[in-house]
Parts: sequence; C-alpha cells; structure tokens
Amino acid sequence: MTTGFINIDSSSDSASEAGDNTASYNSEELASSNSSDDDDHIKYYDDNAALPIYYSGRNRGLDVDENVNILLSPDLATSQKVATEKPAAVSRSMAFVLDIRHFRDVKDVLADSSGVWTSTGTKTAYCIQDNSRFIMTNANNYGNDDDIFKIERRFFKHKVEQDVKKNLTVIKNRDGSPHYYCFLQYQFTSGENKIKPQTHGNASVSTRPFKPSEASTKTRLKQLVQTSTPKAAVDLLLEEKGGIENISSAGEFARDRQQAANFRRGVKEKANRVSSSCPDPLVAVMDKCKMEQRDPKLVFIREISSAP
Repeated sequence: MTTGFINIDSSSDSASEAGDNTASYNSEELASSNSSDDDDHIKYYDDNAALPIYYSGRNRGLDVDENVNILLSPDLATSQKVATEKPAAVSRSMAFVLDIRHFRDVKDVLADSSGVWTSTGTKTAYCIQDNSRFIMTNANNYGNDDDIFKIERRFFKHKVEQDVKKNLTVIKNRDGSPHYYCFLQYQFTSGENKIKPQTHGNASVSTRPFKPSEASTKTRLKQLVQTSTPKAAVDLLLEEKGGIENISSAGEFARDRQQAANFRRGVKEKANRVSSSCPDPLVAVMDKCKMEQRDPKLVFIREISSAP
C-alpha cells in the first residue's frame, strides 16, 4: 500500500479519500491553519447561545480530511463553537459542529423545519489515528483496531429549492457507536433564501406546511402505539417531553394523530405478516399426516394424541 503525505489547503477541493492509497496529515497543523477554530469572534444562530455557528458564507463542501480534522480535534472539548441544539429554518450558507450527546438520535439534527429533503448520496471513508496524525485507510481494517474510525457523509438537496443543499458528517467508533460530534453544513448556491416548507406529498386536503418529525420522535411513537391508541400515544409522548412548553421544535412532537394512526397500522400489518409466516405446528403435523396417508410407503406419523 502506498503512503503519501498531503498538505491540506482550505481553498482546495481535492483530497485523497478512497482507493488503495493511504493519506496522512497532522491534525494540529490543520487546526492552526483553520480560522474556524478561533473562538474570539463567535456568532450565534438566531442569537441562541446554544447554537454557535462554526463558520458561515462558505458554499463549498468540505473534503473528508477536513471533516476528520474538525470532528476528531481534541480542541472541541473546550471549544465554544460546539452547538448543543440543532438549527431550524436556516436561510444562508453556514455550518455547525453539534455535540450529539445532547440528542436522542444523531439523525434528529436533520429535522430542521425546512420541509422535505431528498437524499443525493452517501460517502464512506475510514481513518486510523496515530498520535496527532490521521491516516486514511480502507474498510478491511474497520473493527480490528481501537483507533480506527468510520466517516459517514450524507448529502441532501431540498425537494423544492433545488439550489439549496445540506450535508451531515458523522464519525463512528470501532464498535459502530457515533463519536461525540457531528458536522452539519448548509449550502445556498444562489444566495440567501428563506425556505417555505410545502405540504406533504400525500396531503389531499390540508395546506399545512410539512415539517418532518425527528428520528427519535418517530421511534418512540412507534413504541407507544403498540400498547396505546393513537390519541393516547400522542398524549403520552407530549407528557414524556414535559409538556408543550418544553417543545423547542416541531420535529420533537408528533405531527398529528394521523401520524400515530399510520404507525399503529404499520405495527399491526407487521405483526400479521410475522404470524402468517409462523404456521400452527399442529396444523403442519396434520397436513403431513394427510399427505402420508396417500402413500403407505411414506408413513412416519402413526398416531396423534391431543388433549381437549
């Protein structure tokens, strides 16, 4: 395997991230050359102290090595540019580093009250940490080394505003658990644009803008409808959240009772499929007995006794 040392330039679009080549770079050098790590001039999204902006005004997406340098930097532990809440209704190019320990599910950060986003692809890379260096490697080593990380980058385009994009980078440890931080970037290639969420694609009557629920909200609602009616499940979910006054975004709550009803129907359909795939063992034995009666040479079951 060929090993190459590369210099990272924040203005460069190229970097090695796949194939048989292994690229290594020094995280301290990158951190010192990146002005985003300077906490002296912090700006907050919507003047929210829990939502510092990592940087703004940049339309180019980061290379995988830049993502690694930011998210695995030891400086993040004390940085004031780490957000503990997710942004909503972003209208211009900016990026955030979020502490995922403040979210029930890392995918919750994607529910941003901006309507529907279409996935345009996923890229995966791997790296090994060697002191202050990160060495890009391949998937064959994943799971075999304590210091190996998996970098997952997901890319999206807004369903209506096609010039608006976002991407989410999550780094996973050897056991598959997410690392402490994730990187969320919004790109507005045609300038500032206040996105107006459209109605749901399946809506035939309602004109209410569609705002996707968080991944953790949907997971919990699916659990609740297994033992509760849709109305009760929605009420229980709100109660668990501490009441409406503790809901900070639409994604944290069920969109409506119909969403719970749809989940309940899905749970029942799944249960029916499972039960139909597991036939009654007595019925199976009886069927086999009838088949053997047609050919004496196949007789194996001689007697069936059953209690009333």
